[in-house]
This record gives sequence, structure tokens and C-alpha cells, in this order.
Amino acid sequence: MEAIQNTYLYHHGGYLLVAAVGVLTIVASIILAHILVKVMYKALKKTTGGEVGGSIVANIIRIAVFFVCVSCILKWCFNYNTSVLWGALGVGGIALSLGLQNTVSNLIGGLQMSLSRDFAFGDWIKVGNITGQINDITWRVVKMRDSDENSYIIPNSVFNTNAIVVLPPFQTTDLPVEFSNTADLDAITRDLPELAYEALKKAGYLYQDMKPELSLDGAGLNSINATLEVYTDYKYESIDIRECVMASVLDYLKSNKALASYTE
Repeated sequence: MEAIQNTYLYHHGGYLLVAAVGVLTIVASIILAHILVKVMYKALKKTTGGEVGGSIVANIIRIAVFFVCVSCILKWCFNYNTSVLWGALGVGGIALSLGLQNTVSNLIGGLQMSLSRDFAFGDWIKVGNITGQINDITWRVVKMRDSDENSYIIPNSVFNTNAIVVLPPFQTTDLPVEFSNTADLDAITRDLPELAYEALKKAGYLYQDMKPELSLDGAGLNSINATLEVYTDYKYESIDIRECVMASVLDYLKSNKALASYTE
């Protein structure tokens, strides 16, 4: 109580003024943190082409505002010399960082990933033997989810010590096909991609209306080898995509007497 009674606020308004300033400081800090986080996200979205940064940057802003808020309340409402507090935190922070090297490494790694343009939320990446979509970057971990809806929580430091492969937003499935060398090549190269497109569209597998492509790989004694590339979301299994597309393709080749063989 004596600390409060020695403050400038108490002498000019008593406990009521001290309490009012404390409450207003907390409210103002909450509003300021909210505004700064929104500005941060807008700035990162504009400068990086996508909303990056993750909760780690937002949380750092909130923590910084919180410490300023506490410092102001201690100074204004309790007449406490905050320079002593900051000095103690500085010395203690050095000692603490030596004992929490993994935590510090994760924090720095999270900041590097958040502020870089290497990848953004929603990107599919491969790190080690894990392939998934980035959901969030926190101060300690990266949260990812794979095509089977499995969740992964990976320490940020792993991303600093492993190669990261940023995958395209769609998966490519190669479907090998063999057809007779006596078949109408022009008709097949025109019709097969269209058949695959219609089959994928009907099943709902298409990725943003991307059309399949047929490439000729070479010719054998009595057949022509080709690969049909189709593009889908990662959530679909290769076996389902093959069954969806190849049923129509095989029916077409059989009906036109152009089927040589089909390689699984």
C-alpha cells in the first residue's frame, strides 16, 4: 500500500485514479496489440505475396506489448523503478538462454521461417520423410497435416538442419499406357487426355481444372509407350486416381482395337 501511496496518481486522485489508470493501461495494451498484429499480417501479406509469419510473430508482438504494459503499471501505479527490472531480466535472460539452447534454437528458427519467403501457409513441403501442408508456425514448432489428415508437430530447429522441398500445390500422378503401333496416333493423343479429364471431373478429383497431358515415351516392336500425367489434390490416393482414369482409357483403347497392354 505504501508504494501506491507514494505515486503521483495517488496524490492527485487516490486509489480510484490509480485503479483507473491501471485498467486503462491494460485495455489500451490489448487494443494496441490487436492493431499491431493486424498491421503485421497485412504488411507481410503485401510484401511476401501471401499471409506468412504464423502465430509466432503475433505472439512476440503481444508479449512485447505485455511487458511494456507491466512496466508502465509498475512505474505509474506502484512507483517501481523498472530499469532495475529490465536489468535483472537481461542478466537472467542470458543465463536462461544457456540452459534452454534448444528452445532458443526453435525460436530463432521459427522467426527465420516466418519472415522469409521460402514458403507460406497452405504450401505443401517435404522435410525428412514427412510430406504435408503447413498449418502454422509457432515459437517452438511447425504444425503440418498430410493428405490422410494426420497431424505433425515438428520442432523449428529441424528445419534449420534438414533440406526442405517445397512441392507444387497439386500432385502429379503418372499413368503408363501401351497401345498398338497400328492405332491412330493423332486420335489417341487427342482423346486420351480428354477422357482422363472427364473422368477426373466426374469424380471430383481435378485440381483447378488442370487438364491431363499425354507424352510419348518410345516405341517397342509392336507397341507405343506413353505416359498420361494427371493433376489432383494431395488428399486423393494414387490407386483411386488410377482406377478412376484407367477404366475410361482402357475401354477406349479396347473399343478402338488399339490396346497393346497396360502396365500397373
